Amino acid sequence: MKILWLSHLVPYPPKGGVLQRSFNLVREISKNNDIYLLAFNQKALLPNDQDLKNAVSALREYCSEIKVVQLPADKSALSWYALVLKSFFTKKPYTVNWNWCARMKETMTQVVRDFNPDLIHYDTIGLAEYFQHARAIPQVLNHHNIESAMMGRRAKKERNVLKKLYFYQEAKKIEKYEKRFCRLFQFNLTVSDEDGLTLKKIDPEIKTEVIPNGVDTSYFTPGAEKSDDETLIFAGGMNWYPNRDAMLYFGEEIWPLIKARKPSVKMYVIGQSPPQELMKMSKEDPNLIITGYVDDVRAYFGRASVYVCPIRDGGGTRLKILDALSSGIPVVANSIAAEGIKVTPGEDIIIQDRPEDFAKAVLYLLEHPDERRRLSLKGRKLVEGTYSWEIIGKKLTNLYESLR
Repeated sequence: MKILWLSHLVPYPPKGGVLQRSFNLVREISKNNDIYLLAFNQKALLPNDQDLKNAVSALREYCSEIKVVQLPADKSALSWYALVLKSFFTKKPYTVNWNWCARMKETMTQVVRDFNPDLIHYDTIGLAEYFQHARAIPQVLNHHNIESAMMGRRAKKERNVLKKLYFYQEAKKIEKYEKRFCRLFQFNLTVSDEDGLTLKKIDPEIKTEVIPNGVDTSYFTPGAEKSDDETLIFAGGMNWYPNRDAMLYFGEEIWPLIKARKPSVKMYVIGQSPPQELMKMSKEDPNLIITGYVDDVRAYFGRASVYVCPIRDGGGTRLKILDALSSGIPVVANSIAAEGIKVTPGEDIIIQDRPEDFAKAVLYLLEHPDERRRLSLKGRKLVEGTYSWEIIGKKLTNLYESLR
């Protein structure tokens, strides 16, 4: 099939949740389909021309054609602030205004005419506005998470009154937008059954199909290097607020409980843009190690004895948990962090929500290597059988074929 993949980002390098999902799906479906990638470039991800050139070069292995359009909001800080202000006073949500520009509309119209795709894949709800320019072609809409539900959850947790009001308003706008547009697509791809049910609650007429998040099981493998019996790890960019919140919560509520029982334990926090509060904690405690961004987390994974994931916010499913399970690292997580992943608490993952219980679970694993090995084997078996990108890519290809 000839597939036009419309994206809000250039899906490379595959570092981080959305980038990992988009890149690996493109890679897998390219095995049996002709892919035309039409994408916005986000300067926050690819800040200079050489970065963009390298990304496009890498993606040419999987895409027959690639066109990139610059996001209007990236022109200047003033452009972005104007967009935020505009979104406060318009009916359309911020994510839609952010992804809309006349140049992308014109480029898409030309690509549809010249490439003549059999199907168009929209990689986020913010791009649904372009649907009207290719109504005659089968179209599917991907949801990395359900944006309205995620924004609503964020609003509930926000303490700043003005931010809370803004997030609540955005949640309502996005929900109305989802209700209006999602039913127009042949399928809405969700990462979990839970996300599919959330869309159905918004509108029972929305057609959903689960295409879960996955993991490259040949890249993330159990390390040959022996893990340290007293090393914890978390990996995730803290420019994304659920990761930032999780690590501040861990540092304030859970880490002191673990240290009180086992003072020699080390915690590695990996990911770009660590907040100043976390950096301050690290300066006061040399065993709390903040690495910032690292290009390859596998060396750290190989040494870790427990992966902690106390995420309390956000949506979709967390690829970081799948990466850890694939790497053979026992995982202790909050209920929200494990949402949408077909794990069995006590069997292939440990789930605890209260800080005291979370800390006890981590300490138990640190002190019982046999239990760590059991969880490691079970976690790896789960991802090999359910969450490898090869399996998921075949499912998506079959879904595309059903729309011919």
